[in-house]
Amino acid sequence: MKSIYGWISLFLAFIFLVLPLTSVKGEVGAQPVSSQIQKEEVTFRLKDKESGEISVITARDYILGVVSAEMPASYHIEALKAQTVAAYTFALWRKNENKKEDFDITSDSNLDQAYINKEGRSKKWGEKEGEYTEKILSAVDSVLGQTVTYDGKIALTLYTAISGGKTENVKNLWGKEYPYLVPVESVGDLLSPNYLTTVEFKKEQLTEKLEKISDVPLKDWFSSPVYSDSGTVLSYKFGDITLTGKEIRSALNLRSANFDVTAKDNVFTFTVRGYGHLVGMSQYGANYMAQQGNSYKEILKWYYKGTEII
Repeated sequence: MKSIYGWISLFLAFIFLVLPLTSVKGEVGAQPVSSQIQKEEVTFRLKDKESGEISVITARDYILGVVSAEMPASYHIEALKAQTVAAYTFALWRKNENKKEDFDITSDSNLDQAYINKEGRSKKWGEKEGEYTEKILSAVDSVLGQTVTYDGKIALTLYTAISGGKTENVKNLWGKEYPYLVPVESVGDLLSPNYLTTVEFKKEQLTEKLEKISDVPLKDWFSSPVYSDSGTVLSYKFGDITLTGKEIRSALNLRSANFDVTAKDNVFTFTVRGYGHLVGMSQYGANYMAQQGNSYKEILKWYYKGTEII
């Protein structure tokens, strides 16, 4: 009997000691690979827009430089966190797009995202460099590695400075649809001191600038405008040619393609709403939402509809 009890005791000891270890090992093995990668291990091959030189930079240093360049450091910490996640997600998107290139992303804001290094931050902020760097790093370190996804895939997290009160559908600008880059209300933008701007052009100035777009002479002026539901100009007719709002914005260097135009005494006045391409997260709107008590995740999910943060 003693020998039987001995065997039973050994068996129970095996159950209590070995099985918990097996269970823990199983949990670790079930985690996504990404959760086991340290932040410092993620790097980007950054191509400088001026020199064309390519440097390898850690995700932390890169996103610090992007957020410093792209969003005012005075913004709410939750807005800075939202910007961090959006910038990091966009960088991963571009890295995947550029797999066959010798770089992952550029510092050209017209193509990718703006970026400034320590020297640039010192020049931009002066004596506040230490304070602002510490604040942005606090946001970066708290969320770096989190990614916006849609249907299990990395999302294209475009963002703009100030919307026209409602963000734009990406299809209206670039012709391609993304179900999470659709119009959403962004009422906080209406409170921005830079929401509304006006620019005036004399007839001669306008003729010179717009004729660069087309060889066809301008016979008539601004007719048959077509607007999107968000108020962006999709097209205007100039005599027998049609120009998109995007083309007009570029030719005249307007702050956005959400504008109206009036004419008086050969002077054309453009009233422009918002700043940027108007697609995706509004940075000013994100700051407004943060001030109202919204978290960075709530901000991101508001502007990128149907997405998840992983």
